Amino acid sequence: MPFGTNGVRAAPPQHFYKSLLHNDLWRHTGGQPGGTGPAFPGGAFPLCSTSRRPPRPAVSHQLIVDLARNAILLALMVAGPMLVVALGVGLIVSVIQAVTQIQEQTLSFVPKLIAVGATFLIALPWILQILIRYTTELFRSLPSFVS
Repeated sequence: MPFGTNGVRAAPPQHFYKSLLHNDLWRHTGGQPGGTGPAFPGGAFPLCSTSRRPPRPAVSHQLIVDLARNAILLALMVAGPMLVVALGVGLIVSVIQAVTQIQEQTLSFVPKLIAVGATFLIALPWILQILIRYTTELFRSLPSFVS
């Protein structure tokens, strides 16, 4: 290969790469179209195959939106009861603190922690039932996502 003016080797022309690819394919297919050479005794070389697969359908935008919407709704349903209880307890404790003028930080944190923990334990069977149902439906619908 000749060197260019700046001392860097010039890139070979495009036909150089095409001839290398053609020679390599010809050698692996045994010189036969369809590929019955020694490298591929029983079948065709993948690049020389005359049968083409149809393009895979892309995942629709509606499917993606539905999956995202269902996941967000599930997260709200799981976290919702505990958030509502934390909001209610925090509001009640804040009113009590404002009326009594007690400004202790742990006074607002501990009741919220206890109330949210109790709510979690009470709602746990319902939360697990929702999560299991959602996961089961998602796994059952996987074949329809692929096809």
